[in-house]
Amino acid sequence: MGADNLALIIGKSTPYAKELLRYHKQIYPKYWEWCDHVLNTSLLFKRISTCYDWQMHVIGNQKKDARTITNFPCQATGAEILRVASILVMENGIKIIAPVHDALLIKCDEEKAEETMLLAQKLIKR
Repeated sequence: MGADNLALIIGKSTPYAKELLRYHKQIYPKYWEWCDHVLNTSLLFKRISTCYDWQMHVIGNQKKDARTITNFPCQATGAEILRVASILVMENGIKIIAPVHDALLIKCDEEKAEETMLLAQKLIKR
């Protein structure tokens, strides 16, 4: 996120938030190099994709677009993990009602709730 949003969330001034981001870039330079690489590669090839080839087409190069692009690998990988976990859960006979951000809402008989929940957790961790 940018300094303005960070300031709002932490209840501090924008200059304070800018200083925090500057410190973050000093402490975690490899992360920021990786972000630059992701952004530059995506702008060059006009797309970015996950390991299972879920793609986002890249148009433009505004600051807002840059944040969206550099967030994509983490957000999309989380989605891929949940998708694979959902497949494992369904293949093991557990009914999924809905995904809930980074979790699954499942349905089962009350008397088997504990057992089903433990199996679902094991599958999701896998």
